[in-house]
Amino acid sequence: MIKSFGNKTAQDLAFGKASTRHARLLPQQHHQRAIDLLEFMEGSVDVSDFKLPSSNRLHKLGNELAGYWSITIRGGWRIIFKFDDGYYWDVKILDYH
Repeated sequence: MIKSFGNKTAQDLAFGKASTRHARLLPQQHHQRAIDLLEFMEGSVDVSDFKLPSSNRLHKLGNELAGYWSITIRGGWRIIFKFDDGYYWDVKILDYH
């Protein structure tokens, strides 16, 4: 279950507000994949649920993003988040590559 959002892009897409300026930062052709991942996150209580399919590319981040996990939307776009005690925190959508 998602407990908090770290940016408006993730929050707006999670709440079905795909036409906001924040949601439009993510290219429209990636919206459905991002929404699907966010919905899955809402029903998930274990980060390992994202290990499959392998296209999610679940992995821990390092350096300035240490403490975050990452899953791939498409291209350089990712959903990053912190995970603790069955909850997803500080969920963000960004292009960090």
